[in-house]
Amino acid sequence: MTVLATVGVPAEEFILGDMIAVNAKIELELEPVVPLGTSRSPHLRMGGASESTFETALMADPDVSAFTIVEARDNGCIARIEWADRSVDLYDVIADSGGTIMAATCQGSTWRLRLRFPTHDALSTCYQRCVERGLQLTLDNLGSGGWEDQTDQNRLTPAQRETIQVALDRGYFEVPRRITLQALAEELSVSDTAVSQRLRRGLSTIVANQLRLTEGIHDDGRPIDLPVKR
Repeated sequence: MTVLATVGVPAEEFILGDMIAVNAKIELELEPVVPLGTSRSPHLRMGGASESTFETALMADPDVSAFTIVEARDNGCIARIEWADRSVDLYDVIADSGGTIMAATCQGSTWRLRLRFPTHDALSTCYQRCVERGLQLTLDNLGSGGWEDQTDQNRLTPAQRETIQVALDRGYFEVPRRITLQALAEELSVSDTAVSQRLRRGLSTIVANQLRLTEGIHDDGRPIDLPVKR
């Protein structure tokens, strides 16, 4: 079974490092691409700055050979990117280790990459090669790559996420609690039973995903040596 890993890497060690260094508050997201014929240019969602700011940054970034703004928004845009023919160490390491980048987002100075590897050994090999090249790689999440991991059972629903966030902000998890379950229900305009179920199921998902971080092992049973974000 394949393994899925979400890792964090400093922006300067992946792509568009020059753009991010100058515009620390921008948000970037690469859309996944399904190759159709010879068309492989990805779309890059950019937020947190004006269209003109992004155009200037893209023209100056050595990772970009050409781009087209396909949609402009109030505080960002979407661009079709053609990458320059230059080596990116981290990308080369991931590819040489048998890995595939399934998703990539950047906020602040860190890229979050969703990676798929054929085995745990391949993931460990990728990390070791990163260490050898002086590249920083931090594991955020780890799980099996079966079809079951593509369902919603391993993710918070929007309602669960909202409920947990409001409960956290209002002090529901503090000792003593600063807000009751009934008061949370009133604020969220749902029943207290619904709030209780969202909290229970959402926290169960969070705990299960967190425990995955300790389950990474080599194919021969040895633990994978990866730095885990706490």
